[in-house]
Amino acid sequence: MSPQAQRAYLSGAALEPGTPGTITITVGTTEPRPSWTIPKTLLAERSHVFKSLFNEDTKVSDKHLPAITPNAFANFADYIRSSIYSTNTQVTGYNDIHAHVDACILGAQLGADEYRKAALRSLHALFTPGAHASNWNASRSIVGAKEMQYVCEHTSAATLVFAPCVTDIAAMMRGLRYLCYDALASHWTQRNVIFFSSSRSSKLGWGLWRGVSGASSSSSKQIPPLPPPRSTWSDLFERFPEFRERIVKTSDVAGLARARLLKDVKEYYLVFRDEDSDTSGLTSDSGSDDDSDSEGCRKLRKMFKSREGKSDAAPEKRQKLTLKLKGLGGTREGGVRMEEQESRQTPEADTRPQHIENIDTQTQEMGTQTDEIEEDMTPQYIEDIDADGDEGELPVIYRVDAHEGDRVMPE
Repeated sequence: MSPQAQRAYLSGAALEPGTPGTITITVGTTEPRPSWTIPKTLLAERSHVFKSLFNEDTKVSDKHLPAITPNAFANFADYIRSSIYSTNTQVTGYNDIHAHVDACILGAQLGADEYRKAALRSLHALFTPGAHASNWNASRSIVGAKEMQYVCEHTSAATLVFAPCVTDIAAMMRGLRYLCYDALASHWTQRNVIFFSSSRSSKLGWGLWRGVSGASSSSSKQIPPLPPPRSTWSDLFERFPEFRERIVKTSDVAGLARARLLKDVKEYYLVFRDEDSDTSGLTSDSGSDDDSDSEGCRKLRKMFKSREGKSDAAPEKRQKLTLKLKGLGGTREGGVRMEEQESRQTPEADTRPQHIENIDTQTQEMGTQTDEIEEDMTPQYIEDIDADGDEGELPVIYRVDAHEGDRVMPE
């Protein structure tokens, strides 16, 4: 190639002309309302809603977004400038799930799809460890009733901010709800699902609201604000049938297979229709706690049935019990003999001993004799065989305490 020849270069595509100027965004409804001044070109690159707005009116210089909270938009403003999704954890009352849910809703409302997906991925990463933990249950789950109520209420009320250009917002909100539903189901055990769905109990108060501190000053006569009402799982099942149905459908999945209830995050980007959760391919693992519990329940039922069958059968014959007391003088006179006749009556009849022989006077005076006799005071173990010498009857062994003059039956 001659040095005079010109080199050919492939230039990149021409950039679209940006919208000059800046716009002031004011959010929230509480005074004073925070505001941000953002370049229009930068905001149009991140938000499809603002891009459409600037195309219609290039001279717009301010906008108020009452449905968006200041903390949520502050995180979005940081994302606009850095292209890195993050949440400010230093705000008062910070909650991971609330922050990511707010970011996902804001991304759907403003048409910031990449921002919304980043929030969904953060939520999914937050839920994954609990789904794969073998010892996880309802009491250990980070998704409490408070978090689930927040998701159900805010995603149901989420609407477009000011432009009808986002057409799939319903599918986006359904995907967000399903992600939280499936995360909760993967954290719960099969026993938790059956317990809460059948009895609708709120035992242990899992996920209850925390009290709100708001005491008024001493000079004010206003009543201090009360804590928000307690939210229990039974309340949520009643108020949000979609949530209850989604959870109850997982009651046939047991053990470690419940971890697969939390699907890949891409399946929650858009959910256009309310599809039934497919749990047919999820089988219980042999080493799971739920399987052993089910097997134990079956054994208990069999045991109770066998006991009921035995109670209806004829009563077994009882062996004759003979107890004799050997006096301190080495004689067998003055003993106690208690015989229990063979039971031939019905189970409802009285089976108490039928005959008790009188106690000999020599035995009655045994307590006074022990104070006068000075012998070896060590306990004696005496084997007493029935005087009749009947074979087949086991000897009765009991302990005689010479000091106390009592007899103690063997343990």
